[in-house]
Amino acid sequence: MSDYPATNYYALLAQKNLIIFDINAGSNIAAEAGIDKLLTDFSSNEYIAWAVYDIANYYRYHPGSQNNDKAKQFYRYAAQAWPSDEYSMRSQIELAKLNLELGDDPNCLAWIDSLVASDFNDHPDLPKTMFIIGEEYYNRAFAKKKQGLEDEAKDYFTKAIAVWERVIRGLPPSATLYTAHAY
Repeated sequence: MSDYPATNYYALLAQKNLIIFDINAGSNIAAEAGIDKLLTDFSSNEYIAWAVYDIANYYRYHPGSQNNDKAKQFYRYAAQAWPSDEYSMRSQIELAKLNLELGDDPNCLAWIDSLVASDFNDHPDLPKTMFIIGEEYYNRAFAKKKQGLEDEAKDYFTKAIAVWERVIRGLPPSATLYTAHAY
């Protein structure tokens, strides 16, 4: 099949779609078997990181199939198994956002640190994503302040500043205004 790259892509796509079908149908055993097959048979396929990332997105965003633990598992796998692939960066971004949504601030900040230290620190999406995460902390701080929870508000303000400082100091100047907004 290596003489026909399109065939390799469509075979991987079919396997990924079969996994998503099984997840949607609630066939967890079939989905796990399909995932094992995907990771074994397509491990050297140039689109494998994308396929794993897409499965993670399905677990995270698809109504009725939402499973944050599975999403984290697949994002983490894509981020670590193919560290130079763009879908590694996208997976790390999703891990940071998901941990933020789940209130797991230490892991959110750890993934942000990983992104800043990665080969993707000049990726155009990174300053925007990090700025948005900082903004979410900022909004949570004001919500806590309105509730009269000053200590929690200060904690969220501190986290917002820490993320924005990473945008300012840890990333190359962005073509967008996110670095300026972080200031």
